[in-house]
Amino acid sequence: VEALHNIRALADQGECEKALGCAPRLLETEKLNAVAYFYHALVLEQIGQHAESEQSLRQAIYLNRNFVLAHYYLGLCLQRKRDGRRAIRSFQNVLNFLSQTDTSEAFAHGDGITASDLRELTEMNLEVLQRP
Repeated sequence: VEALHNIRALADQGECEKALGCAPRLLETEKLNAVAYFYHALVLEQIGQHAESEQSLRQAIYLNRNFVLAHYYLGLCLQRKRDGRRAIRSFQNVLNFLSQTDTSEAFAHGDGITASDLRELTEMNLEVLQRP
């Protein structure tokens, strides 16, 4: 768990290369930790390794099917690479999970974002994707 905090702290300080350097050891010791893959994906995204980021998000979702933030960020990845159909599906997954969540609930790994905030962001992204 300390390694997770280290990666997060390094990334928050803009030290993405250092954070990425910590990732292999973390992923080796935390093979079944969806949050480890999620943080890894966010760092990869920051340094422009989009395909690897997508793969890490998919691994996080594989390990925790209900990881709402991973579904949301996967939707963003897919939207960026212009895979609208899959992005829409990811965002719809987010809304499905949020329908079972208290709107004021803040997500543990979301920097204080609430279910209500995430719903609003997701609906905005879906609206953009569904425009003719």
